[in-house]
Amino acid sequence: MWIDETIGTRINVLRVEQALETSPQTIATACPYCAVMMEDGLAALPAAGTTRSRDIAELVAAALVAEVPGAQNSPAATVRFGP
Repeated sequence: MWIDETIGTRINVLRVEQALETSPQTIATACPYCAVMMEDGLAALPAAGTTRSRDIAELVAAALVAEVPGAQNSPAATVRFGP
């Protein structure tokens, strides 16, 4: 399923390096393949620090739960879509 690059910089590392130029706390993706690629790139780069990769659906769900009074105590508030 995965094609390994044999020359040059791995694409996952290159994409994460590009994203890290903006000093993000979170890198959002909307594609399962991209999520895996970003996670692998973040793991390969010590400079990534605490930056993490999250699916955009996870970010939207967290924002919706945060807007509903008392929702932080509901079971939906603890739903995790990824690492």
